[in-house]
Order: sequence, then C-alpha cells, then structure tokens
Amino acid sequence: FILDFVDKVINIGIDGLMVADLALLLTLQQMRVDTKIIISTGGTTFNSETAKFYQDLGASRIILPRHLTIEEIKDISDNVTNIELEVFILNSRCPNVDGFCTFQHGLADESFELLHKNACMLPYDISIAADENTGVSQISWERQHIWEMVHVDDYPCGACALYDFNEMGITGAKIVGRGNPTARKIADVTFIRSLLDFLEGCKPTKEEFR
Repeated sequence: FILDFVDKVINIGIDGLMVADLALLLTLQQMRVDTKIIISTGGTTFNSETAKFYQDLGASRIILPRHLTIEEIKDISDNVTNIELEVFILNSRCPNVDGFCTFQHGLADESFELLHKNACMLPYDISIAADENTGVSQISWERQHIWEMVHVDDYPCGACALYDFNEMGITGAKIVGRGNPTARKIADVTFIRSLLDFLEGCKPTKEEFR
C-alpha cells in the first residue's frame, strides 16, 4: 500500500516526502524516486554523523528533534554541508522524544476522552527512588529538577533563538499546531514572519533582537 501511495503522490507532483522509517527510506533509495526526501523529527537526528548517514541515503532536508540545545544544533550545522536543517520554534513542547514515543497520536472520536486529548499532556506522577540516607531537601530538589524537565504546556516559544539559527544558516523554522484554530495559526505565522523580516531587513545585533 505505501509504495502505491508513493507512486501516486509523486505523479501528482508533490514537493517532497517526509520519512521517519529507515526501511522506507532504503526502499525509496532503491526506487530512485525523483523527489525531495525530508527526514522527519521521528528520524531522531541527534548529531552530525546521523545527519551524514541520512544524507548518504538521499535526504536533502532534516527536521531536528525539539530536545536539542542551540549549541547541539550549531554543532550539527557546523559539521554537515549541502543539506537543509529545520528546527522547531513554536508550540507543543513534549518531554518525550518523537522517534521513540509510543503514545497513540491519532485523532479519535470525542467520546473517547483520553484518546482525544494531546498525548503529550497526559498527567502522571513523579516519584523518587531514595535510600534512608537521602535527605528531604535532596529528594525535593530531584523532584523539582525532574518536573522542570518533563513539565509541558502548549505555548512554548523559541523565537529568541531565531537570531542564532539565522547565523547558522538554518533553512526552516517549524511551527507546531496543525490542529489549532485558524486564528492562532495566522497569529503564529505572522509573529515568526515579522521576526524573520526584522532579522533580514534591520540586521540587528543579538542584544537588539532579544
């Protein structure tokens, strides 16, 4: 089924195929498909060697995981050439790595309340394994540290990093939220576009931009 689908969409004239599955990527390479191959964030590219690996298999763009720091993204950018890099910039921070996550992310009937909710927003408890010698303050610190790592909301913003990404030559900034109301989509795109235009037109310093 998937290969028939690939043939159909290529004949339609799509701009590219977004791929996360390595077996499918290898198959597309064997098929010599004449379209752009984009590695999804599900492809879990955490370093430049992985980026080069995908590049050797025909990828022309990679969407980097949202968990990478600016420094880690720069390290990848500095060590790969002739491949486009895309980063997450707005909405839906999640503590789980997309490519390793096994939550059900499909759309469900509203009567199935748990399935209808954003899987990344499901509540869960944080517990600390400690021995009798561990003080209360240490346990509290550990709980707080874990909470800071896994706490999510639906409005995270990385717009301040656009200056750094522009300096690196990052190709695209990804706005999450295909299911958001149209008004919010317009506001998000307008906001990011205005910052990119400011970077391009005014050439601000990093301090001025932030």
